[in-house]
Amino acid sequence: MGNSNGHYREAVHRLRKELPGISGFSPHNVFYIREFYIRMTRKFGSSKNVLIHQIDNQSYEKSLLSQTNFDQVLTPELRAHRRLKALVAIELKIGKFMHGAIGRTD
Repeated sequence: MGNSNGHYREAVHRLRKELPGISGFSPHNVFYIREFYIRMTRKFGSSKNVLIHQIDNQSYEKSLLSQTNFDQVLTPELRAHRRLKALVAIELKIGKFMHGAIGRTD
């Protein structure tokens, strides 16, 4: 971020003022969001209107959510049953089971 850190802090201040109740704004996050849209514009030659549409469509958030290795780790059998109705997270623990550990993620 370098010398432009003050610009990002100002942008964070304005975003927090204009969007109260929405969290996640920090100079680093604003930097990464800006970099994402700059790369998208360079890659696809997006116009201002297309860029506005991408922001409205939450393209940045969707790109972050899609960064998983889910498809690579599925067996062919599981891939065939991929039309899930719900996503279930399973936590595996190593070591002896202790009742106090139920629901803890640390």
